[in-house]
Amino acid sequence: MTPIQHIVLSCTNRKKTDTSTHSNRLRDVPPGSPAIRAAAWVETISAASTWGPARDLYAGEYWQAGLDLARSSARRTCTEVYVLSAGLGLIDSEDAIPGYAATFTRGHPDSVVLGQSESVSAVRREWWDALADWTGPGDREKPRRLRELAATPGAHLLVCAGPDYVDAAADDLRAAHKALGDEQLVIVGSGDCPEGLGDVWVRSPGQLRMRLGGSMSSTGVRLARAMIEALGPKEWMSARQARDFTTTMLKHTAPLPRFDRDRLSDDDVLAWIRGDASAHPGSISKTAALRRLRDEGRACEQSRFGRLYDAARGARP
Repeated sequence: MTPIQHIVLSCTNRKKTDTSTHSNRLRDVPPGSPAIRAAAWVETISAASTWGPARDLYAGEYWQAGLDLARSSARRTCTEVYVLSAGLGLIDSEDAIPGYAATFTRGHPDSVVLGQSESVSAVRREWWDALADWTGPGDREKPRRLRELAATPGAHLLVCAGPDYVDAAADDLRAAHKALGDEQLVIVGSGDCPEGLGDVWVRSPGQLRMRLGGSMSSTGVRLARAMIEALGPKEWMSARQARDFTTTMLKHTAPLPRFDRDRLSDDDVLAWIRGDASAHPGSISKTAALRRLRDEGRACEQSRFGRLYDAARGARP
């Protein structure tokens, strides 16, 4: 049996096709229960024409860092890349998929989570299960659940996904953990560890950005790449080894710089973004907008700013 390294990444809001004008947007699905909305969404996305392979559709620094991780892994063993997609479920990065706009991030116009639901995790997980019951884009017989991927011969899973996506797939991850045990599943993430996954959880401290470079959103995949590249020719990284590796790296990493900036509420940031959009009508760069905000002496964490930016720009008439 030949071991296979399955690298599992999040999908990204940034894509190489304009999702602001076509019909494959979750915001256009009427409100309802997760099951009802998922059924309507599946009907919409099933009828959509394909754009190309998933690996070529997604964009942004996190995605490019994820592909770099996959290339590093492929130099030492057979490697496949899978994606946790809010719009398509679990997909192979080589699958031909349509352009679409859907996310598990709360507050985005195309979010799975509507309004101020108190059961955000329950909504995300019900949606994930509903998409897993769908056959997926095109005619296929590939795994639609992480537990199915874990059951394939020789499977090792390395999950480097955002907290909202880990939350959505938490039940599926627990089932994959049961199938693989502690030695063949590693989850590199930020935020709180989901219940029952502590043995395979590796927290990615933001401080490591000072050593690994890039943005906070890509720190986890950059850390995973450093782990892979530190392995011996026939060695596999367990979560315990990965935590030890992270602790050692952290000891030799400078602390994050602290800036004396005015913190803003979500409403303040949304208002600033709308005003900035009026002042810079030709600019669609989140990075440039965040730089302008910080140049004014104001504070907002990058992923939070990105979420609010998408919400503000997506809601504009």
